[in-house]
Amino acid sequence: APSTATPLGGMQQAEIASRSWTCLELAKEGERFCREGKFRDAIPLFLDALNQGTNDLSTLSAIYCQLGNAYYSTNDMQKAFSYHCYDMMIAKLMNDDVGEAKACGNIGNVLKMQNSFLDAIVFTKRQLELAEQLNDKKCMARALYNLGTIHHARAKLAGKNTSHTVVLAHKDANANAEMSQNSSSSYSYHDDLNLAFQYYCRSAGISRKLEDHLNTGRIYGCMGNVLHLLGDYKGAIDSHTKRLSVASQFGDHNAKHRAYINLGNAHVLLSEIDQAIVYYQSALNLAVEKNNKGREAQCCFYLASASSLKPDYSRAAGFYLRHLSLARSLKDYAGVARAYTSLAAVYTNMTEYSKAAYFLACHRALGKEMRDECMVSTAQESMRNLIEKNIHEFNIDDGYLRFDSSEDPEPQTHFCRVANGLGSTEIKFTDQPSSMTGNDIIAAHNGKSVEASNLEFANADDAFFDLLSRMQSARLDEQRCDLSILASRPITGRRQTDSLMTTQNEAPEALIDLLMNAQGRRMDEQRATLLPGLNNQEQAHELIEKLGSATVEGSDSRIDDTLIDMLMRAQSHRMNEQRSELASDRKNSVDADLSAVTSPEDDVSALVMRMQSGRFEEQRAHLRTESNE
Repeated sequence: APSTATPLGGMQQAEIASRSWTCLELAKEGERFCREGKFRDAIPLFLDALNQGTNDLSTLSAIYCQLGNAYYSTNDMQKAFSYHCYDMMIAKLMNDDVGEAKACGNIGNVLKMQNSFLDAIVFTKRQLELAEQLNDKKCMARALYNLGTIHHARAKLAGKNTSHTVVLAHKDANANAEMSQNSSSSYSYHDDLNLAFQYYCRSAGISRKLEDHLNTGRIYGCMGNVLHLLGDYKGAIDSHTKRLSVASQFGDHNAKHRAYINLGNAHVLLSEIDQAIVYYQSALNLAVEKNNKGREAQCCFYLASASSLKPDYSRAAGFYLRHLSLARSLKDYAGVARAYTSLAAVYTNMTEYSKAAYFLACHRALGKEMRDECMVSTAQESMRNLIEKNIHEFNIDDGYLRFDSSEDPEPQTHFCRVANGLGSTEIKFTDQPSSMTGNDIIAAHNGKSVEASNLEFANADDAFFDLLSRMQSARLDEQRCDLSILASRPITGRRQTDSLMTTQNEAPEALIDLLMNAQGRRMDEQRATLLPGLNNQEQAHELIEKLGSATVEGSDSRIDDTLIDMLMRAQSHRMNEQRSELASDRKNSVDADLSAVTSPEDDVSALVMRMQSGRFEEQRAHLRTESNE
């Protein structure tokens, strides 16, 4: 059946249109795309499968779970939430505790993505409760890990709010509601971090007993990041060293890279600069070995910043120039802007003022072409201050400043007229296009205004420590996509804040209330499809109404004989055996590692998307080969 979703392309679309596919066949084809990381291609197939319809609840649940995860991967959290709620409804109707636990985990992760921390905790604690009742150690470890990430994420968000850092979650009314509640109830940033650490420790203990080395290694990284935020840098080094050991043992190059960077950051904060440089250099060597230009540029930036702290400004300038070349080649305009300001600061410290002025002029030109007035005005003010304080060090020919572009591998031409009046210096630029952008550039990288940091040449130590703090706050509990372990580890969420819908003591009723509200339980029957894809919608409506009624009234969840027959047929195929794992190859994922970003990422929401992308593993539904349509 045709779908209104984004169509597939080429031969695949023609093949599907050329024959009549059953619901199960369409769903299995969609599952294949998911395994290949082609989530956008999978979604239309799953929707077509629902259009075909089925009366088999286990098949329907599998499709709901896959659709929820596919929407999660494409960052459509509202639809992901809806389909995971459908999945949980069916699991509860089937009395399938294993399926319900996994659905709770998925819903909790989506709620974290929506910054609904309190609701995420309710669902994830239900996941843990069910896992303990089932004595499912693997599910217990996963639930504890998920709880750790919730508290870790909330603490990091609160920390950024406290330091007046721009956080995208502030655009959400729910985010403002939670932050208001936090302040009125003596919310403690450190309490959240300590809770996160406790949950991570419990999860790691279970994983060690299960000899789940990959999961244990990942948790070591999370523990290290929490200890870093708590200021226990020696403890962080111990945890990240363990993380590095596990990553090296299993050839997990992404985890090794992060461990090297985290170890370098911790040593910097202990003023052990030489040791930090060793780890940054190891990360650089790994990036070069894997031909990852984005990471190579990031490592050059770290090495340059660390070299500035020694201080070894000549070495720092070399790494900043290397970072600049890589950022230009990758068209990372934010990275280029940061390189310009960093080079200006370094050359100022080296008293090579003409070179510093040149890179400020480059920074201004880039801002002009990107129509970023903040960048332009900041660069001009920094240039004016630099000239005014060091006017006798510059070569001014016929009123024009002579720039020194000799260090730039792709030199630009800029003209700046200088008028040194009584007590003030005036500068006026004759605009020239920069060498890397066209005049049609409107916005900076990711559509945001590029912030011109360090333009006032603040103390190098303070600037780098601020960089480390902001970078580390964006490296949320090592939830970045570990490409080599996607086939064996669970989904975990990212950026969040709360809608304050429930309390922990109301968990069972609250879960049902949330699900009923999400699915439009009280909508007109002729307008609302309560369980899309279930052919008999009258039965679906009666099924859900009776489930809600049984929950509210405290009676058992028995349903009439007709529905019992359908539920028993589906129950014979346990949902826990129908969950599938994502393939480890995520090259085509829409949330794959953004290697073109060449400098440390300050935006928490974008980074959490990368960290969490693809962690669906066992929470996917695997479609069986036989089904009653």
